[in-house]
Amino acid sequence: MQALVDNDILLKLCAFDLLDPALDRLSLAPENVIVRDATYHSIRRSRQIAGRWGAATVNRAMVFLERVTRIQDPADQSELDLLTAVERIDPGEAELFVYAGEYAGAVLLTGDKNSLQALAAHEPARAIFARLAGRVIILETIVLALIRSMGFPAVRTSVCANLQADNAMRSAFGSGPRAQEVNVIHTLNGYVQDLESVVGKGWLRAL
Repeated sequence: MQALVDNDILLKLCAFDLLDPALDRLSLAPENVIVRDATYHSIRRSRQIAGRWGAATVNRAMVFLERVTRIQDPADQSELDLLTAVERIDPGEAELFVYAGEYAGAVLLTGDKNSLQALAAHEPARAIFARLAGRVIILETIVLALIRSMGFPAVRTSVCANLQADNAMRSAFGSGPRAQEVNVIHTLNGYVQDLESVVGKGWLRAL
């Protein structure tokens, strides 16, 4: 299996030090991970990213990015123009949506739920939306899967070490060491279900 991966989910998994467990859970070798070339260069060079995420997170990301497949060819321009005209779709996310047409067997790992909702609502992009059905994996789905595979205490320790990295994780694990498994799972499932109410049940890939 191959996976297209966006900046957001990559940095968040690195911030929580859960990237390697997530790859293991997905049976993904680094060489089967595909990122935009811009992802590599922005994480390597951006002072804003370094300032927001910190050296440890950026270093983990860069070690990983040295081993992945980087896309340098431009995306299909007609589809890209269609998506970048939509205000709530991030330009980088738009490229990954388009690249998903070229990598037909790849899943998409994304932390950008706003772009997914905007894509679902944009009628002219229905064909692009339809071909992503069953291929999109969001951060909450990965964390739920890791709770099952690693155990809740290990995941709680990792996430709570960097709670500011993601609003949904802060909401779910906000009690820190006192966070209870049943409450965390309920909250994370709520985020998945909220997104499914927009994109449709079964459109997201389950783990």
